[in-house]
Amino acid sequence: MRAFPMDEIDVEMDMQILEHVLALLKGPHHYATGFERPHRGARGTAPQTPIIVALSNRVARLRAVGVGGNFPPSD
Repeated sequence: MRAFPMDEIDVEMDMQILEHVLALLKGPHHYATGFERPHRGARGTAPQTPIIVALSNRVARLRAVGVGGNFPPSD
């Protein structure tokens, strides 16, 4: 998680990539990926928490200006 390119999030325009990375980090999955955020109470210190927040904010900002539409993430 420490090697995640945080500076790339603010310039990424591909909603599908943003949504897939966000889904990977949020979990839950049918199989363990090792990247899922922990349960409530342990999220504040988890290394993926700032990444999830940044990705969520980027998706919200792009949707607000009409990129990707106002539809839920697709698979």
